[in-house]
Amino acid sequence: MLIKKLVLIKKERTKDTLGIDININSIYTSDNTEYIRITNTIKYKKTEKKLKKIQRRLSHMQLLLEEYNKTSNNKKRYRDAHNYQKLLKRKRKKQKRINNLIDSDIDNIITCIVNKDINTICIESLDVNSMKEHHTNEDKNKKYIAKGIQKNPFRKFIKRLEERCIKEDIKIVKADKWYKSSKMCSCCKRVNESLELSDRIYKCSKCGLVINRDYNASINLKNYALNNA
Repeated sequence: MLIKKLVLIKKERTKDTLGIDININSIYTSDNTEYIRITNTIKYKKTEKKLKKIQRRLSHMQLLLEEYNKTSNNKKRYRDAHNYQKLLKRKRKKQKRINNLIDSDIDNIITCIVNKDINTICIESLDVNSMKEHHTNEDKNKKYIAKGIQKNPFRKFIKRLEERCIKEDIKIVKADKWYKSSKMCSCCKRVNESLELSDRIYKCSKCGLVINRDYNASINLKNYALNNA
């Protein structure tokens, strides 16, 4: 009986560098590729909508039973109710579905990135806590940013990316957290301090460059890695 021996051939990589800009809605790379996060897809939003509906029903049942206990001698715990337990089971199932969608999305994006012909990746040193307070003090915007970070866990993405890069022999470079990758022009290096979170197109008043904000940031991250190699 012949036994075939599996031989793993290590992929030879060039000296190309890739900058990656990570944000709430998408992940943009310096080769002008955008990966839309699954939280912006119809499939995710439908599942999330069903989960919210179940959560509202659970809250409503809890309030009804609390009101019943105030007027009745037979005290009942809402967790003992059969219908409550059925809804709780459905809630856990939907939550698991959402977590699986997010994990699958992270793995798919990372696989696409590490399969590129590169040997260095540059990302930002993200301070998640300060991001929630960034750009403005308006409660509405802070709530939007915090919710987006919760849906798209940046730490999990970066951790898995680092693990895959170690396996694939790809070097990870982290830009300084004060590096203004989004506000700096990738052409003339002018910094636009007045750039707001709502400005999705970067327009340089010095050299006239008009470019997607996230694409511009990813190019700056690539240049950071090249200049600090």
